[in-house]
Amino acid sequence: MRPIDPYVSVSIKAQTLAKYHAVITFLETEANYKPEMTEEDFIKNCLAFLGCAKIPDFLKSYYGFIYEFHVSGVSSDTVYEKTDGRAFTEFANALIERIKPGMTQIEFENNLVEGYPVGGGDKLKKPWWVNPIRKIIDWIDDNWK
Repeated sequence: MRPIDPYVSVSIKAQTLAKYHAVITFLETEANYKPEMTEEDFIKNCLAFLGCAKIPDFLKSYYGFIYEFHVSGVSSDTVYEKTDGRAFTEFANALIERIKPGMTQIEFENNLVEGYPVGGGDKLKKPWWVNPIRKIIDWIDDNWK
């Protein structure tokens, strides 16, 4: 997969995606933001699920971008209007750089953030029996009369 360039001929579509992503992230982090918070506190609060893992710079940068909207006290409409796509493309390109050939989704998720899941290993791996149960439930749902 190649890095995204915010100024290529398809940048309008990428920019629209960036606008939607910024608005959704802004709305989802409203509960995390308190007026007395510093940017660092805001980022730690939003990414508390990572525990003591080291927060990568690309996440700090993107959440810092969102933090500025909260500090300004703007609406989600303003976030949509003011987003130009650069912060999102930096975020997306950082994710793309972490994809290695032959990497499974579990390996990607486990190596996305250094030290997460805390203790390493395959904590994000689903048990073997989840898919058969899901298929049975889907079959029952499809054939229920």
